Amino acid sequence: MPRAADDGAPASEGAGADRRPVTVLFADLSGFTALSERLDPEDIRVLQGDLFQLMASAVERYEGFVEKFVGDAMMAIFGAPVAHEDDPERALRAALAMRERMAALNGRWAGRLGRSLALHTGIHTGPVVAGTLGSTPGAAYAVTGDTVNTASRLQAAAGAGEILASRVTYRLTQHAFEFEAVGDLSMKGKAAPVAAYRLVGALAIPRPARGLEAHGLVARLVGRDEELGQLIAAFQRMLSGRTQVVSLIGEAGVGKSRLQAEFLTKLEAGEHSGKIAVRRANSSSLGEKTYGVLASLLQEAYGVAPDDSLEAARRKLESGLEALDVGAEETARIAAVLGYVLGLGQEETRMRHLEPEQLKRQIFLAARALIEARLEASPLLLIVEDLHWADPASLELLRFLVDRLPDRRLMLLLAYRPTVDAAIVVSSRATHTSIRLEPLSPKDSDALLASLFGPVERCPERLHTLIVERAGGNPFYLEEMVRNLIANGVLVRDGGGWTCTADAAIVDVPVTIRGVILSRLDRLAAVPRRVIQEAAVIGASFDQRLLRMVSGDQASEALLEALTDIELLAEEPQGRSGEGPAPAAGRRYRFTHALVQEVAYENSSERATALEHYEAVLAGCTSTGDLCGQARVNRKLGTLYWAAGDRERALGCFRAGLNVLRGQREHIELAHLYQEMGRLAFRSGDNNRAMEWAERALAQAEHAGRESATAVSETGEETREAAAAVAHAYNTLGVALARLGKMDEAVAHIERSVAVAEKADLLQAVCRGFANLGVLYSTLNPGRAIETCARGLELAKKIGDLAFQSRLYANLAVAYCALTNRCDEKGLCAAQAAVDLDRRLGQLDHLAVPLIVLGQIYQCHGEPERALTHYREALTIAEEVGEPQLLFPCYDGLATLCLEMGDDQQAEHHLLKAQAVCERAGLEPDALAVLPFLD
Repeated sequence: MPRAADDGAPASEGAGADRRPVTVLFADLSGFTALSERLDPEDIRVLQGDLFQLMASAVERYEGFVEKFVGDAMMAIFGAPVAHEDDPERALRAALAMRERMAALNGRWAGRLGRSLALHTGIHTGPVVAGTLGSTPGAAYAVTGDTVNTASRLQAAAGAGEILASRVTYRLTQHAFEFEAVGDLSMKGKAAPVAAYRLVGALAIPRPARGLEAHGLVARLVGRDEELGQLIAAFQRMLSGRTQVVSLIGEAGVGKSRLQAEFLTKLEAGEHSGKIAVRRANSSSLGEKTYGVLASLLQEAYGVAPDDSLEAARRKLESGLEALDVGAEETARIAAVLGYVLGLGQEETRMRHLEPEQLKRQIFLAARALIEARLEASPLLLIVEDLHWADPASLELLRFLVDRLPDRRLMLLLAYRPTVDAAIVVSSRATHTSIRLEPLSPKDSDALLASLFGPVERCPERLHTLIVERAGGNPFYLEEMVRNLIANGVLVRDGGGWTCTADAAIVDVPVTIRGVILSRLDRLAAVPRRVIQEAAVIGASFDQRLLRMVSGDQASEALLEALTDIELLAEEPQGRSGEGPAPAAGRRYRFTHALVQEVAYENSSERATALEHYEAVLAGCTSTGDLCGQARVNRKLGTLYWAAGDRERALGCFRAGLNVLRGQREHIELAHLYQEMGRLAFRSGDNNRAMEWAERALAQAEHAGRESATAVSETGEETREAAAAVAHAYNTLGVALARLGKMDEAVAHIERSVAVAEKADLLQAVCRGFANLGVLYSTLNPGRAIETCARGLELAKKIGDLAFQSRLYANLAVAYCALTNRCDEKGLCAAQAAVDLDRRLGQLDHLAVPLIVLGQIYQCHGEPERALTHYREALTIAEEVGEPQLLFPCYDGLATLCLEMGDDQQAEHHLLKAQAVCERAGLEPDALAVLPFLD
């Protein structure tokens, strides 16, 4: 199998910034400041060295990354630059290892210090931006984001010896660890309390990490009847006296373990129940020691637990061997060798003098003798889970056993991912059955969802369909999406059943799924990883020629074949069979799963990826003569270049889009282009041109509406799309008129937008209209404004749109302020809700808006310091965005606040800046006062 796609160093190291979920660990020494004051600096330095070595070795044991040491504190990351499927678990195990190793450190230092040392640790899982800081050769790899702040605050809240985890980390690891709920903790810089859980320790017997059993949801096996039949047939052949090797191959979550469980249930319920010995081995992603599979089989067979003493483990092993009745001498010989494999101290010492080849032979022969003795008693089924993580010595041992025991009642069931070369364990002397688990069909995925819940009351069909589509036939992905919906309160238990409380605009990719996919991508070498990301920005499917436009010669056929071999990509059929060579465009490929493409796309720097995406897609649309596609992509590119500050290039893209459609009857596309051009022109202060383009957008949208009304449409989609364009155009014009201070006309146009949207059942357009009307009514009729925002919120919650909920909460706060002239508690709660949602969603541009409102509220309440904090944070965001409608209320609010605080100099400074913003934008202060709340 080609190895080009998974050899070499991870591409993440030294690469540009990417977005990914990680688990951040902060650990700090309790009382270090007091120690520093009374110890010699040299002693402190030596103590720090010992402490850092202790902490770093624990992190490295679980393949985390130490980002920095500061004083006596350490920050470590699990999930960057290389992700693993179980990074939250690794972080907790590292924290426990550090706590345990403190005993040794205290043994060396307690005498000199006069007291014991203890760490206090905080752990949180969430999204970050990861990459090198700076462009110099020695630039450090680091992560940034609120996830880091939260982990740091948890560490500060932890007591001596405590490990505090956030709710997210707790949810992801509660199957493997014991926790105690601490409750909600108020933390500096956090608007809302943070739920914390105290880590007690690892569970002796972890619960299943996957599935929904914790919620009482168990699904029957669906779509695997043929594969189950193959397993049973192999088992029957084994009973007749012929060794069987069965490879169960499939990607993570496709259902290998579930199929095995069903197979074992069938055996237990059949005539051979109790007459077959079943032994399991689990290979660990944390890394296996040599002969780890054999050690795991021995632990499972003889009940050897990790915390057993050496003597207890030895007694269990010898007792098990004696039960096989192989004789005292043979028992002693086998026990000595297998004791070495298990790491029992005395046997390790005895075997250490042997040459490597001699030691290997002893282990192989002992394993063979053990299995032969077990086969004398009954048929034997050996199950090896996650063979892709097994050590090479274990693979060689399995091949040896199959070669030497071909005619026995022995069945070896191996479960692994496609990255393993089956030839490693397959022998020509035994029958080999390869069972490839493909994704479930949409019909089977529907059946799986129905099997979990039965009929979910009031569950929108769109949500059901969305879950099935995004899961892509992977049962684990489907179940994790359901688990996420339960955790977020969208699916709730209602008596004996389940109720869907809201439709979801999208079904987020849970961090568990992201971890599985990122762990695959991070194992790629630099070149294939870059190519797979560049393929992702083109789309779910692409042709090789288009990819080469973006990637150059790196997107070779050999590389794409290697990515196909490890099942990240699949080649699409080239027309009907027998039609000759592939077309000039080259071979076409698709991602094997839509979520692989999505995670690879999101893992890149957002703006650079988006520009690259649309430039590549534009090339493809141009080569195929897709005029509408060219116009649509030029509109996207224009918006992105505008946001990047390159307005000349942005206008060039918009003009290119208009030119492509010249003479074409594509009124909706033209309306979209003019709408976007008008929106951006207003933001730059070009009011006359903006109005002109907004009016052209409305004209094109109305023309499209008239045409679609007379056209025959089976689906009604053309009419619906035209209505959306008309509603958007009325809204755009209404916002434009508000910016010019023409409030009555603005209200009339946005009311028309809402009417059109309601008639066509365009719920998001209705939400936008309610949000805008709520602000405009605030200047005319605050009571009506509150009612309108409340209606909008109800609708936004119904469709599960968190972004609109944030905007409506902010506007509701404005309405309450307008009603009372001194915002009451309801307004304060609404503004805070908007801030919390924006922080959660990462909407930094909109976050400035509710922060401004909070500043105004606290200013009215006579709390200048709190007001100042919110105004300053809003101003930081506004200055980065550079939009007048955000800058003006910040400067204006700070000016009045400084006057109230008696700082006339600062008040004048901010007042002059506010005036300058008005002059540059060509707008009156009254218009700028409402602009931040309009969209």
